[in-house]
Amino acid sequence: MSDKVRFLFHFYDLEQRAGIQRAICELSNALVEKNHEVAVASATQHASMAYHLDPRVQLLLTPYPEYKHSGIRAWPFKAAWALRQTSVIRALARQVRPDIIVDHGTALGLLYPFGTLDGIPFVLQRHFPGRSFPCGGLLYRLLSMVCLSKVVVVLTDGIAHEMRSLGFRHIIVIPNVIPVEAKPASWPETEPRIGLLLGRAASPQKGFDLFLRALAQSQPPGWRFVIAGPGVESHPQLLELVSRHKLSSCVSLLPATNDPYALIRQSSLLIAPSRYEALPMVVLEALSIGRPVLASDAEGLREVVIPKLNGEIVPAGDVDKLSAALMHLCGNPGFLYQLAASAPSSIARYHRKEVVRAWIELAMRLDATG
Repeated sequence: MSDKVRFLFHFYDLEQRAGIQRAICELSNALVEKNHEVAVASATQHASMAYHLDPRVQLLLTPYPEYKHSGIRAWPFKAAWALRQTSVIRALARQVRPDIIVDHGTALGLLYPFGTLDGIPFVLQRHFPGRSFPCGGLLYRLLSMVCLSKVVVVLTDGIAHEMRSLGFRHIIVIPNVIPVEAKPASWPETEPRIGLLLGRAASPQKGFDLFLRALAQSQPPGWRFVIAGPGVESHPQLLELVSRHKLSSCVSLLPATNDPYALIRQSSLLIAPSRYEALPMVVLEALSIGRPVLASDAEGLREVVIPKLNGEIVPAGDVDKLSAALMHLCGNPGFLYQLAASAPSSIARYHRKEVVRAWIELAMRLDATG
């Protein structure tokens, strides 16, 4: 293999405004910035993409859309999809001749049991631990028995530990890459200060309901709170909680935005009360910009949010402790300023050059052993 590595990434679609789509686009962009070659196989056309993809990244359209349902009953349908998709990826690989194929968490990756595809190293990237899904622990334990020599890339040490406990043997930790737009910006001093929550409303994962219940217990003066993301502005439960607890004067529910960085820069605190997480892009982006984070102790959050250095951690699902931490942070702007000042330097391992280097080292190692 030459110093230039050719990657083929595969994912269902790049049109949803979610962290995994942003992570794939940013990794692709970071690799081509360093003169490596990247092709992305997806069912999404350029015009429908949610995030910017460098023009040097080759977008390859796949004909079969994602099977939308999940759970054990959906797996026969996912298996049928994966069988068809394997032939598609094999044809695309012959076209672009990659040095490594990376499947980003689709059924194709889980159902293809070997470490190569036509002699090309074939790697999975899993964005969540197996137990995050219904019956996930059992399912992943069964899958580990057929994965044989397949390398699995995960985002955090905690997820790596869990995957090994489920029987996976070849686990590599490579975190998400921080987007280039997430540059440090001065912490806002003006009032009302803004607390920000970002994410999709459709899933209870993000814990927006927990936050609103916590806020109802203690509404810090001089603060407004913005919850933004796909479906947030019309989500029945969020609207009902805002109305029931009379929070409309201090809470805004906003739709997804094309520029999350503008919201982050305007905020003084990012709040991530998730019930479970992998390694959320928005937390990395906020810390890189210089915004402290109040987060639950969900897996991916506890590895990046460091109490008294760049934020605070509370037990996942504990409304009372979330409320108390919110009052403490919002009532101490001097402490928040200190956290904001140290936030960017606290996440050096997630900077673009470090993540790119890790992927290149993995590709070269697999090529040397293949």
